[in-house]
Amino acid sequence: MSYLYLLLALSFAVSALGWIYFIYFFSLGYGFTISVLSIATAIIFRDVITWPALLSCVVWLVFGLRLGMYLLLRERRSETYKHILYQPENTVKKPAFVMWSVWIMCALLYVGQISPVTFYLHNLREGLPVSEGWMWAGAIVAALGVIIEMVADAQKSAAKKVNARRFVDTGLYRIVRCPNYFGEVLMWTGSFVICFGACCSLWQWVVAALGYIGIVYVMFSGARRLELRQVETYGAMPELFVKLNSLIESKELEKALQPLKGKYDVIFIDCPPSLGMLTVNAFVASDGILVPMQAEFYAVEGLSQLMMTIKGIKQKYNKNLTVAGILITMYNPHLLLSCVVLRHGCEDIGCGSDARTASDNLQAGETAVQTSGAG
Repeated sequence: MSYLYLLLALSFAVSALGWIYFIYFFSLGYGFTISVLSIATAIIFRDVITWPALLSCVVWLVFGLRLGMYLLLRERRSETYKHILYQPENTVKKPAFVMWSVWIMCALLYVGQISPVTFYLHNLREGLPVSEGWMWAGAIVAALGVIIEMVADAQKSAAKKVNARRFVDTGLYRIVRCPNYFGEVLMWTGSFVICFGACCSLWQWVVAALGYIGIVYVMFSGARRLELRQVETYGAMPELFVKLNSLIESKELEKALQPLKGKYDVIFIDCPPSLGMLTVNAFVASDGILVPMQAEFYAVEGLSQLMMTIKGIKQKYNKNLTVAGILITMYNPHLLLSCVVLRHGCEDIGCGSDARTASDNLQAGETAVQTSGAG
Protein backbone atom coordinates (compact mmCIF):
# COMPACT_ATOMS: atom_id res chain seq x y z
CA MET A 1 0.00 0.00 0.00
CA SER A 2 2.94 2.35 0.45
CA TYR A 3 3.08 2.97 -3.30
CA LEU A 4 -0.52 4.23 -3.24
CA TYR A 5 0.24 6.61 -0.38
CA LEU A 6 3.16 8.03 -2.34
CA LEU A 7 1.07 8.44 -5.49
CA LEU A 8 -1.69 10.10 -3.47
CA ALA A 9 0.79 12.50 -1.90
CA LEU A 10 2.09 13.47 -5.34
CA SER A 11 -1.45 13.84 -6.66
CA PHE A 12 -2.39 16.17 -3.82
CA ALA A 13 0.81 18.18 -4.26
CA VAL A 14 0.47 18.81 -8.00
CA SER A 15 -3.32 19.24 -8.12
CA ALA A 16 -2.92 21.89 -5.41
CA LEU A 17 -2.50 24.28 -8.36
CA GLY A 18 -6.24 24.69 -7.96
CA TRP A 19 -5.65 26.73 -4.82
CA ILE A 20 -4.05 29.36 -7.04
CA TYR A 21 -7.01 29.45 -9.38
CA PHE A 22 -10.04 27.18 -8.90
CA ILE A 23 -10.34 25.93 -12.47
CA TYR A 24 -6.73 24.72 -12.33
CA PHE A 25 -7.99 21.74 -10.32
CA PHE A 26 -9.49 20.43 -13.58
CA SER A 27 -7.11 21.87 -16.18
CA LEU A 28 -3.43 22.45 -15.43
CA GLY A 29 -3.65 20.41 -12.23
CA TYR A 30 -5.15 17.50 -14.17
CA GLY A 31 -2.59 17.43 -16.97
CA PHE A 32 0.50 17.89 -14.83
CA THR A 33 -0.69 15.48 -12.13
CA ILE A 34 -1.13 12.68 -14.68
CA SER A 35 2.38 13.40 -16.00
CA VAL A 36 3.94 13.26 -12.53
CA LEU A 37 2.04 10.09 -11.62
CA SER A 38 3.23 8.38 -14.83
CA ILE A 39 6.87 9.14 -14.00
CA ALA A 40 6.39 8.10 -10.38
CA THR A 41 4.81 4.79 -11.40
CA ALA A 42 7.72 3.95 -13.68
CA ILE A 43 10.23 4.78 -10.92
CA ILE A 44 8.41 2.96 -8.09
CA PHE A 45 8.08 -0.25 -10.10
CA ARG A 46 11.32 0.02 -12.07
CA ASP A 47 12.39 -3.42 -10.88
CA VAL A 48 9.37 -5.21 -12.40
CA ILE A 49 8.11 -2.83 -15.09
CA THR A 50 7.28 -4.50 -18.41
CA TRP A 51 7.32 -3.03 -21.90
CA PRO A 52 3.52 -2.64 -22.16
CA ALA A 53 3.43 -1.05 -18.69
CA LEU A 54 6.19 1.32 -19.74
CA LEU A 55 4.22 2.15 -22.88
CA SER A 56 1.21 3.07 -20.72
CA CYS A 57 3.35 5.35 -18.60
CA VAL A 58 4.74 7.04 -21.71
CA VAL A 59 1.21 7.50 -23.06
CA TRP A 60 0.13 9.20 -19.82
CA LEU A 61 3.25 11.35 -19.80
CA VAL A 62 2.66 12.54 -23.36
CA PHE A 63 -1.02 13.14 -22.69
CA GLY A 64 -0.46 15.03 -19.44
CA LEU A 65 2.41 17.22 -20.65
CA ARG A 66 0.65 17.98 -23.89
CA LEU A 67 -2.58 18.94 -22.11
CA GLY A 68 -0.85 21.00 -19.42
CA MET A 69 1.40 22.90 -21.81
CA TYR A 70 -1.41 23.47 -24.30
CA LEU A 71 -3.66 24.98 -21.62
CA LEU A 72 -0.81 27.07 -20.25
CA LEU A 73 0.08 28.52 -23.66
CA ARG A 74 -3.58 28.96 -24.58
CA GLU A 75 -4.17 30.97 -21.44
CA ARG A 76 -1.31 33.29 -22.34
CA ARG A 77 -2.10 33.72 -26.04
CA SER A 78 -5.84 33.37 -26.59
CA GLU A 79 -8.08 36.30 -25.64
CA THR A 80 -11.19 34.17 -26.24
CA TYR A 81 -9.97 31.50 -23.82
CA LYS A 82 -9.13 34.17 -21.27
CA HIS A 83 -12.68 35.46 -21.54
CA ILE A 84 -14.04 31.98 -20.81
CA LEU A 85 -11.47 31.30 -18.11
CA TYR A 86 -11.99 34.53 -16.22
CA GLN A 87 -15.76 34.70 -16.36
CA PRO A 88 -17.40 35.60 -13.01
CA GLU A 89 -18.40 32.06 -11.98
CA ASN A 90 -14.74 31.01 -12.25
CA THR A 91 -13.20 34.00 -10.52
CA VAL A 92 -15.50 34.31 -7.51
CA LYS A 93 -13.89 33.04 -4.34
CA LYS A 94 -15.21 29.62 -3.34
CA PRO A 95 -15.99 28.61 0.26
CA ALA A 96 -13.20 26.71 2.01
CA PHE A 97 -15.19 23.47 2.25
CA VAL A 98 -15.78 23.57 -1.54
CA MET A 99 -12.08 24.06 -2.22
CA TRP A 100 -11.10 21.22 0.09
CA SER A 101 -13.78 18.89 -1.26
CA VAL A 102 -12.84 19.49 -4.88
CA TRP A 103 -9.12 19.15 -4.14
CA ILE A 104 -9.62 15.82 -2.37
CA MET A 105 -11.91 14.44 -5.07
CA CYS A 106 -9.55 15.47 -7.88
CA ALA A 107 -6.48 13.99 -6.18
CA LEU A 108 -8.30 10.70 -5.56
CA LEU A 109 -9.73 10.63 -9.09
CA TYR A 110 -6.36 11.10 -10.77
CA VAL A 111 -4.81 8.26 -8.79
CA GLY A 112 -7.83 6.08 -9.57
CA GLN A 113 -7.41 6.73 -13.29
CA ILE A 114 -3.84 5.43 -13.42
CA SER A 115 -4.36 2.73 -10.76
CA PRO A 116 -4.85 -0.28 -13.11
CA VAL A 117 -1.21 -0.19 -14.22
CA THR A 118 0.03 0.28 -10.65
CA PHE A 119 -2.11 -2.66 -9.50
CA TYR A 120 -0.77 -4.78 -12.36
CA LEU A 121 2.84 -4.00 -11.46
CA HIS A 122 2.26 -4.40 -7.71
CA ASN A 123 0.57 -7.78 -8.18
CA LEU A 124 3.33 -8.81 -10.58
CA ARG A 125 5.88 -7.95 -7.90
CA GLU A 126 3.86 -10.03 -5.40
CA GLY A 127 4.06 -13.05 -7.71
CA LEU A 128 0.37 -13.14 -8.68
CA PRO A 129 -0.57 -14.63 -12.08
CA VAL A 130 -1.06 -11.42 -14.07
CA SER A 131 -1.67 -11.45 -17.83
CA GLU A 132 0.73 -9.53 -20.03
CA GLY A 133 -1.70 -9.94 -22.93
CA TRP A 134 -4.29 -7.77 -21.22
CA MET A 135 -1.55 -5.31 -20.38
CA TRP A 136 -0.57 -5.04 -24.03
CA ALA A 137 -4.22 -4.69 -25.09
CA GLY A 138 -4.84 -1.85 -22.65
CA ALA A 139 -1.62 -0.05 -23.54
CA ILE A 140 -2.34 -0.21 -27.27
CA VAL A 141 -5.92 1.05 -26.82
CA ALA A 142 -4.63 3.89 -24.64
CA ALA A 143 -1.98 4.81 -27.21
CA LEU A 144 -4.61 4.76 -29.96
CA GLY A 145 -6.75 7.12 -27.89
CA VAL A 146 -3.94 9.64 -27.52
CA ILE A 147 -3.17 9.43 -31.25
CA ILE A 148 -6.82 10.12 -32.09
CA GLU A 149 -6.82 13.09 -29.73
CA MET A 150 -3.64 14.50 -31.28
CA VAL A 151 -4.92 14.06 -34.84
CA ALA A 152 -8.25 15.67 -33.92
CA ASP A 153 -6.53 18.68 -32.37
CA ALA A 154 -4.29 19.07 -35.42
CA GLN A 155 -7.28 18.90 -37.77
CA LYS A 156 -9.15 21.47 -35.70
CA SER A 157 -6.17 23.84 -35.76
CA ALA A 158 -5.88 23.46 -39.55
CA ALA A 159 -9.60 24.11 -40.04
CA LYS A 160 -9.53 27.19 -37.81
CA LYS A 161 -6.68 28.64 -39.86
CA VAL A 162 -8.90 28.44 -42.93
CA ASN A 163 -11.96 29.94 -41.21
CA ALA A 164 -11.69 30.82 -37.53
CA ARG A 165 -15.37 31.73 -37.27
CA ARG A 166 -16.79 28.43 -38.52
CA PHE A 167 -17.37 25.22 -36.61
CA VAL A 168 -15.16 22.26 -37.57
CA ASP A 169 -16.74 19.47 -39.65
CA THR A 170 -13.72 18.06 -41.47
CA GLY A 171 -11.53 15.02 -40.84
CA LEU A 172 -12.46 13.11 -37.69
CA TYR A 173 -15.07 15.76 -36.91
CA ARG A 174 -17.17 14.33 -39.74
CA ILE A 175 -17.44 11.07 -37.80
CA VAL A 176 -17.52 12.16 -34.15
CA ARG A 177 -18.78 15.43 -32.70
CA CYS A 178 -15.87 15.69 -30.24
CA PRO A 179 -13.10 13.34 -31.47
CA ASN A 180 -10.57 14.77 -29.02
CA TYR A 181 -12.87 13.92 -26.11
CA PHE A 182 -13.51 10.51 -27.65
CA GLY A 183 -9.76 9.91 -27.85
CA GLU A 184 -9.32 10.74 -24.16
CA VAL A 185 -12.18 8.44 -23.12
CA LEU A 186 -10.63 5.71 -25.26
CA MET A 187 -7.27 6.22 -23.55
CA TRP A 188 -8.76 5.77 -20.08
CA THR A 189 -10.80 2.81 -21.32
CA GLY A 190 -7.53 1.18 -22.34
CA SER A 191 -6.16 1.87 -18.88
CA PHE A 192 -9.17 0.26 -17.21
CA VAL A 193 -9.03 -2.81 -19.48
CA ILE A 194 -5.69 -3.67 -17.85
CA CYS A 195 -7.57 -4.66 -14.69
CA PHE A 196 -8.90 -7.77 -16.41
CA GLY A 197 -5.39 -9.18 -16.52
CA ALA A 198 -3.98 -7.62 -13.35
CA CYS A 199 -5.38 -10.22 -10.94
CA CYS A 200 -7.00 -7.40 -8.97
CA SER A 201 -8.55 -7.86 -5.56
CA LEU A 202 -12.02 -6.51 -4.81
CA TRP A 203 -10.80 -3.20 -3.40
CA GLN A 204 -8.48 -2.72 -6.37
CA TRP A 205 -11.40 -3.25 -8.75
CA VAL A 206 -13.43 -0.68 -6.81
CA VAL A 207 -10.65 1.93 -6.96
CA ALA A 208 -10.06 1.41 -10.68
CA ALA A 209 -13.79 1.39 -11.49
CA LEU A 210 -14.42 4.60 -9.56
CA GLY A 211 -11.52 6.29 -11.35
CA TYR A 212 -12.78 5.17 -14.75
CA ILE A 213 -16.44 6.05 -14.12
CA GLY A 214 -15.41 9.40 -12.67
CA ILE A 215 -13.35 10.51 -15.65
CA VAL A 216 -15.93 9.25 -18.17
CA TYR A 217 -18.59 11.26 -16.37
CA VAL A 218 -16.35 14.33 -16.42
CA MET A 219 -15.67 13.91 -20.14
CA PHE A 220 -19.35 13.51 -21.06
CA SER A 221 -20.21 16.56 -18.96
CA GLY A 222 -17.43 18.50 -20.70
CA ALA A 223 -18.69 17.43 -24.12
CA ARG A 224 -22.17 18.61 -23.20
CA ARG A 225 -20.88 22.03 -22.12
CA LEU A 226 -18.84 22.27 -25.33
CA GLU A 227 -21.93 21.47 -27.39
CA LEU A 228 -23.92 24.24 -25.72
CA ARG A 229 -21.06 26.68 -26.27
CA GLN A 230 -20.82 25.69 -29.94
CA VAL A 231 -24.54 26.19 -30.46
CA GLU A 232 -24.29 29.58 -28.77
CA THR A 233 -21.36 30.54 -31.01
CA TYR A 234 -22.44 29.03 -34.33
CA GLY A 235 -26.21 28.78 -33.87
CA ALA A 236 -26.95 31.15 -36.75
CA MET A 237 -25.30 28.81 -39.25
CA PRO A 238 -27.96 26.52 -40.76
CA GLU A 239 -25.36 23.93 -41.74
CA LEU A 240 -24.61 23.36 -38.05
CA PHE A 241 -27.96 21.75 -37.39
CA VAL A 242 -27.23 18.62 -39.41
CA LYS A 243 -24.16 18.20 -37.19
CA LEU A 244 -26.25 18.42 -34.06
CA ASN A 245 -28.35 15.33 -34.60
CA SER A 246 -29.25 12.97 -37.43
CA LEU A 247 -32.84 13.08 -36.13
CA ILE A 248 -33.10 16.59 -37.58
CA GLU A 249 -32.62 15.33 -41.12
CA SER A 250 -34.95 12.35 -40.65
CA LYS A 251 -37.54 14.43 -38.74
CA GLU A 252 -38.22 11.55 -36.39
CA LEU A 253 -39.85 13.77 -33.77
CA GLU A 254 -42.22 15.24 -36.35
CA LYS A 255 -43.15 11.73 -37.52
CA ALA A 256 -43.75 10.59 -33.95
CA LEU A 257 -46.12 13.52 -33.33
CA GLN A 258 -48.06 13.10 -36.58
CA PRO A 259 -50.59 10.52 -35.25
CA LEU A 260 -51.35 12.81 -32.28
CA LYS A 261 -52.21 15.92 -34.27
CA GLY A 262 -55.78 14.81 -34.94
CA LYS A 263 -56.44 14.03 -31.28
CA TYR A 264 -55.48 17.39 -29.75
CA ASP A 265 -56.14 21.02 -30.59
CA VAL A 266 -52.70 22.11 -29.41
CA ILE A 267 -49.55 20.12 -28.56
CA PHE A 268 -46.94 21.85 -26.39
CA ILE A 269 -43.32 20.67 -26.45
CA ASP A 270 -41.50 21.87 -23.35
CA CYS A 271 -37.88 22.66 -24.27
CA PRO A 272 -34.80 23.30 -22.11
CA PRO A 273 -33.47 26.89 -21.97
CA SER A 274 -30.71 26.24 -24.47
CA LEU A 275 -30.26 25.78 -28.21
CA GLY A 276 -29.17 22.17 -27.92
CA MET A 277 -30.25 19.05 -29.80
CA LEU A 278 -33.61 18.67 -28.02
CA THR A 279 -34.64 22.27 -28.68
CA VAL A 280 -33.58 22.27 -32.34
CA ASN A 281 -35.44 18.99 -32.97
CA ALA A 282 -38.55 20.49 -31.37
CA PHE A 283 -38.29 23.55 -33.64
CA VAL A 284 -38.14 21.33 -36.71
CA ALA A 285 -41.29 19.49 -35.62
CA SER A 286 -43.31 22.57 -34.59
CA ASP A 287 -45.59 25.04 -36.34
CA GLY A 288 -45.01 27.87 -33.88
CA ILE A 289 -42.78 28.85 -30.98
CA LEU A 290 -43.86 30.51 -27.74
CA VAL A 291 -40.81 32.10 -26.12
CA PRO A 292 -40.72 32.70 -22.33
CA MET A 293 -38.36 35.61 -21.70
CA GLN A 294 -37.32 37.27 -18.46
CA ALA A 295 -37.42 41.06 -18.41
CA GLU A 296 -33.67 41.52 -18.13
CA PHE A 297 -30.77 42.63 -20.34
CA TYR A 298 -29.21 39.22 -21.05
CA ALA A 299 -32.56 37.86 -22.16
CA VAL A 300 -32.58 40.39 -25.01
CA GLU A 301 -29.22 39.12 -26.23
CA GLY A 302 -30.48 35.55 -26.01
CA LEU A 303 -33.61 36.43 -27.96
CA SER A 304 -31.53 37.87 -30.81
CA GLN A 305 -29.52 34.64 -30.97
CA LEU A 306 -32.73 32.61 -30.87
CA MET A 307 -34.21 34.55 -33.77
CA MET A 308 -31.11 33.89 -35.88
CA THR A 309 -31.37 30.19 -35.06
CA ILE A 310 -35.06 30.12 -36.00
CA LYS A 311 -34.21 31.86 -39.28
CA GLY A 312 -31.65 29.17 -40.06
CA ILE A 313 -34.12 26.36 -39.32
CA LYS A 314 -36.78 27.98 -41.50
CA GLN A 315 -34.34 28.21 -44.41
CA LYS A 316 -33.31 24.58 -44.33
CA TYR A 317 -35.74 22.39 -42.38
CA ASN A 318 -39.10 23.94 -41.53
CA LYS A 319 -40.39 26.74 -43.78
CA ASN A 320 -43.68 26.95 -41.84
CA LEU A 321 -42.07 27.73 -38.48
CA THR A 322 -43.29 30.97 -36.89
CA VAL A 323 -42.90 32.75 -33.57
CA ALA A 324 -46.36 32.51 -31.98
CA GLY A 325 -45.50 34.95 -29.24
CA ILE A 326 -43.22 35.98 -26.42
CA LEU A 327 -44.16 35.50 -22.78
CA ILE A 328 -42.34 38.14 -20.76
CA THR A 329 -42.00 37.20 -17.11
CA MET A 330 -40.98 39.18 -14.01
CA TYR A 331 -42.21 42.35 -15.74
CA ASN A 332 -42.34 45.61 -13.80
CA PRO A 333 -44.02 48.45 -15.75
CA HIS A 334 -42.29 50.99 -13.50
CA LEU A 335 -38.80 49.90 -14.60
CA LEU A 336 -37.26 51.30 -17.77
CA LEU A 337 -35.42 48.01 -18.39
CA SER A 338 -38.71 46.07 -18.53
CA CYS A 339 -40.10 48.47 -21.13
CA VAL A 340 -36.91 48.20 -23.19
CA VAL A 341 -37.07 44.39 -23.10
CA LEU A 342 -40.71 44.51 -24.21
CA ARG A 343 -39.87 46.87 -27.08
CA HIS A 344 -36.99 44.68 -28.25
CA GLY A 345 -39.24 41.65 -28.05
CA CYS A 346 -41.76 43.29 -30.33
CA GLU A 347 -39.05 44.39 -32.76
CA ASP A 348 -37.42 40.94 -32.91
CA ILE A 349 -40.62 39.03 -33.63
CA GLY A 350 -41.95 41.75 -35.96
CA CYS A 351 -45.23 42.47 -34.17
CA GLY A 352 -47.02 45.68 -34.96
CA SER A 353 -47.82 46.56 -31.33
CA ASP A 354 -46.13 49.56 -29.79
CA ALA A 355 -44.28 48.66 -26.59
CA ARG A 356 -46.17 51.31 -24.63
CA THR A 357 -49.55 50.09 -25.88
CA ALA A 358 -48.71 46.42 -25.12
CA SER A 359 -47.54 47.32 -21.63
CA ASP A 360 -50.95 48.84 -20.80
CA ASN A 361 -52.40 45.31 -20.67
CA LEU A 362 -49.69 43.80 -18.49
CA GLN A 363 -50.52 41.99 -15.30
CA ALA A 364 -48.29 42.39 -12.27
CA GLY A 365 -46.07 39.40 -12.94
CA GLU A 366 -46.12 38.55 -16.64
CA THR A 367 -47.48 39.30 -20.09
CA ALA A 368 -47.81 37.61 -23.45
CA VAL A 369 -47.11 39.47 -26.65
CA GLN A 370 -49.10 37.55 -29.24
CA THR A 371 -48.65 37.81 -32.98
CA SER A 372 -50.66 36.27 -35.76
CA GLY A 373 -49.25 34.70 -38.87
CA ALA A 374 -49.94 37.98 -40.69
CA GLY A 375 -47.63 39.86 -38.27
